[in-house]
Amino acid sequence: MLVLKNALDNKPIASIQSGHRVAVSGEMILDPRDLRVFAFHASMPNRDDLVLHTEDIRSITPQGIVIDNNDQLMSLDDDLVRLKKVTDINFQLLDKLVYTEDRKKLGKVSNFVVEIEGFLIMKLYVARSMMKSLGTSQLIIDRSQVVQVTDDKIIVKSTAVKERSGSLKQAFFGKPLSLSADSIKSDSQNK
Repeated sequence: MLVLKNALDNKPIASIQSGHRVAVSGEMILDPRDLRVFAFHASMPNRDDLVLHTEDIRSITPQGIVIDNNDQLMSLDDDLVRLKKVTDINFQLLDKLVYTEDRKKLGKVSNFVVEIEGFLIMKLYVARSMMKSLGTSQLIIDRSQVVQVTDDKIIVKSTAVKERSGSLKQAFFGKPLSLSADSIKSDSQNK
């Protein structure tokens, strides 16, 4: 199932063992190497340094995240070696600049879609600049179109975006006028 990032923010985390809510999900911990949600920060009363690996999630429902027991909520410390490597990267996807392979700036990531079976990021929503948004206000980039992810930008295939040809003036006023003698003569004969 595909869900927007926003649908996974501040979700109650319920334990099957205890039968009630034990924590609340926080910010996602993303692995840029494979564009995947690796874990969630989590908080409970008097503890906000917890993490929940996506491997430990039994299911996600509209009501919240379901885990087997409270032990799956772990303290974020140096003992979690694999997680520590990912958290040290401190990768943030929102507001990351997006460029094509031929260095055209497309905009910034405004949201993304997560496939919750494998926690892969499947689609990026890219907000365009004011001038470029006259045709379309937002682009949707599929993960298959992502070429490279760096600390400061995401590079996508140039074929992922089909730009409209023509100038802004043409978009509003149609075909440009030609005032050559031949074109005036041709227009008058066509009438």
